[in-house]
Amino acid sequence: MNDKTAYEKIVRDSLQQIACIDDDFIDPYIVPSNETGTDNHNRFSFTADMYHTLEETLGCHVELLRYHDKLDHQKIEKYLSNKDLLILDWELSGTNCKDTLELISQVIKTSIPFICIYTNRSDLDNICKNICDYFSGESNQSVTEIAEKFEDAGILQEDYKPLLEKLFSGQGDIMRQLKDLPDYVDHEAIEKLNYRKKDSWLPLWLYWNNAILPNEKLDIAKNVGSNTIIINGKVIICFSKEEVQSISSVRIRDLIPTFAKHITQQPNSVFDIIWLKYCTSLRKALERRADLFNGVSSNALKYLSQSLLEEDSDAFSNSMKELFRDEIMDLFDTMTTVLPDEIIEEIKTTPVNSPNPTELVKLNERLNMNHMYSKTPHNIDFGDIFISPAHKDDLSKYENDSAKEEHKNIFWLCVSAKCDCLRPDKISYNYLFLRTDNIFTDRAAVKNAESKFCSYVQYNEDIISIVWETAVESVYFSPDQIFLNVSTSPVTITGNNRGRNYDLTYLGNLKENYTQRLANQSFSYNNRVGITLAQIPSEKEAEKN
Repeated sequence: MNDKTAYEKIVRDSLQQIACIDDDFIDPYIVPSNETGTDNHNRFSFTADMYHTLEETLGCHVELLRYHDKLDHQKIEKYLSNKDLLILDWELSGTNCKDTLELISQVIKTSIPFICIYTNRSDLDNICKNICDYFSGESNQSVTEIAEKFEDAGILQEDYKPLLEKLFSGQGDIMRQLKDLPDYVDHEAIEKLNYRKKDSWLPLWLYWNNAILPNEKLDIAKNVGSNTIIINGKVIICFSKEEVQSISSVRIRDLIPTFAKHITQQPNSVFDIIWLKYCTSLRKALERRADLFNGVSSNALKYLSQSLLEEDSDAFSNSMKELFRDEIMDLFDTMTTVLPDEIIEEIKTTPVNSPNPTELVKLNERLNMNHMYSKTPHNIDFGDIFISPAHKDDLSKYENDSAKEEHKNIFWLCVSAKCDCLRPDKISYNYLFLRTDNIFTDRAAVKNAESKFCSYVQYNEDIISIVWETAVESVYFSPDQIFLNVSTSPVTITGNNRGRNYDLTYLGNLKENYTQRLANQSFSYNNRVGITLAQIPSEKEAEKN
């Protein structure tokens, strides 16, 4: 569909807070009359134009920050807090883009969804290449180590750099030539480098091109064309400034409309637009202060709070969090969020090819896993999935080696009630789990997606489809084993089931409704939902206290 007007409006409505970083900015965003004809006059003009035009164009809050060498990362991080878009100059310190790349890596870790590179340069392709090199999944150290191994094996720059240039520019079947190595190359050493795969040659290519690289491995960038890059869901689009004679030049006045138009042209843009629409609605909901405890006495609230704190501080914190979360969702539900007809029509009329099973399995993984919580350190919780090597006794029921190999791993799903997971001492650290050693092929997994009790989870580089059995097992963990510090991956804890110790490696957290479906099936007689209500203790409990 050509008409993206409604889409662009949604994008523009989502940009409420804009941050701009450039070394050419000058305070106080006005043009002094006595500065006419000077270089400072041009800088004043650019600063004022950027500030006032963006505010007029969007009617939103705009903050300008002049970049300098003494600007520390903590100040930048605070400055970028709660921003929807960062407009960033490319050459923040002379002609060196290293500072810019480091800043982008910092921004990627924030909640900012969009970055606009707005530069005096016309070679936007080269800028995109620098970004993709920096976010290649390699570091200075890893590239140097691998490159030296290649060179020690006899892969020399003068012979192989022209081939790698063609390889990474997509010119012909270069891998065929790279697999046919001459006799002087150390074949045993090169075999260890997995040289038959294209990605294995990337470190060498980066090394020979003196690519600017980070000190540690970062998220991998994807160049989607039209001077657009996506890194971990963040969209980066590059434009040249007005004074640059280029087809990519954009006036400040047109910057946001042009940026919005580019967003609507990205792959899966219709679903990204829906996401932005709902995010904007949620923000509006949060702007309305909820009167949570209207008519409730402060004494009753303190009584409830103290009752929860007597159990432990986590019980109080989690109860408050659930309370406010539910209220926010109620506010969100009251917002009228009607998707534009353009979006509905595009989804209805766009031709769809029959997806292969692997694509659907990947989609199901996104649908059923709680990705944010999976990356948050926490104690064992409802919905946590683990994998462990099978015990030799588990494998004894299988007669041949092929069957034993097929069932060499056991998968575990925690189905203990959330209230018990919050206070594991009350269950003596004995958690309830579903366990299985069965997985489906991709085809079987999508054919039986709803009729069978399956979960879809990432394991290493693959998505596996776990088929759960309904029997509930008890697993004991010592108190020092229940914390999942997912900031240091992978996380492995030891639990005891049926008198056998298992080393359980954490895979992620299954969303609550998917877990509850499995739990209901397994022990419907014992459906327990943890709730928080004010309660006066019984006489026996009062006597104990």
